[in-house]
Amino acid sequence: MYDAMMLQDLWGQTKSPELMVLTFPATTVLLAWCSVELVADALRRMRARRAMPPAEPRPVSRGAWICAVVLNLWLGSLAAGRVLVPIWYRHTVIFYIVVGLGNQLGIIVVAFDIFLIWRVIKLRRARRLKTP
Repeated sequence: MYDAMMLQDLWGQTKSPELMVLTFPATTVLLAWCSVELVADALRRMRARRAMPPAEPRPVSRGAWICAVVLNLWLGSLAAGRVLVPIWYRHTVIFYIVVGLGNQLGIIVVAFDIFLIWRVIKLRRARRLKTP
């Protein structure tokens, strides 16, 4: 909005500097107020979360496992494609870009797998401690 107010006409005059002077303090105050409200709400939520008893971890859904299997199969096919690439293609810049992107994808997929396994272990421990 302020950019439109500061545009100059053909004679080099700004269109409405008075309006900008009037609206700038109000928007600054509203922005500060919103920031303070967000921080206060976050503090309230953190205090409320500490007061609650720890909940049992939720089980991992079948959809997450299916997604993990599909991602692992896709990553495996990419890795096999990288190994089976002809020798002359391995020395191009594009090959190294694809390898770099594939490595980043591999890190993300492995982190997802570790997260799923960690959730299952956490759930089994909670159930084992709960049952006498």
